[in-house]
Parts: sequence; C-alpha cells; structure tokens
Amino acid sequence: EDFRRDALNARLVTISGRLGESCEKACARSNMDCEKAGFELINQCPRLQQVMKCQQCEVAALGSAGPDMPCLVSQRAPLGHPRGFCMVAPNVQFSTCAASYRHTFRLCPCLPRQGSRR
Repeated sequence: EDFRRDALNARLVTISGRLGESCEKACARSNMDCEKAGFELINQCPRLQQVMKCQQCEVAALGSAGPDMPCLVSQRAPLGHPRGFCMVAPNVQFSTCAASYRHTFRLCPCLPRQGSRR
C-alpha cells in the first residue's frame, strides 16, 4: 500500500484548474489525465499552498464540503464564501475529477499520459 502511494506520488503532477473548471479538463489541457487516487495525496494545506495563493488554509466543515475540494475560493465569490481561502476536504473520498464549482479554483492530481512528453 505504501509502495503504491509512493509510486503514485512520484508520478503525480499537481496543478491548479481555472475558475470553475473540473480537474478532468484542467489535466487534459496539459495533456494529462486526472487520477482520483491522487486526491488523497494532495488534500493537505502545504500542497495547496505550494500551488495556490491562499490567504489561509483550513479543513472545510462537513456540511459545506464539496467534491471540488481541495480548492481555492475565488476573491469574487458571493458573500458568505470564504474568499481567498484554500479549503481541504474533511472526506476526500468524495472528491471527484469531474466536479467543478463556479467559485473555486481546484487543485488537481494529474498523471502524464503514457508515451507523451510534457
């Protein structure tokens, strides 16, 4: 199990999606594929803070967590959203490659496609 995780971690490329973009689309734009198992590895504040400009980073409350996490909330999100905050999921098994939310930039776990040069 640890070996599989380490092997995945070594190949995983962590990128930021555009506002409202799914990880499927974000990875594809870089000629890569989204790897659902990778969310477990990147769902942590240090990883988000390497890629995003987070004012703060916190674990979302269960009731407000979405399948688009981990993510950065847009500065232009409506009132009541934690603008400029990076959010990690309390239950990362619900994070999906296809999810998107119009007020967030997703942190995406991508794998280079076989035989492609990046």
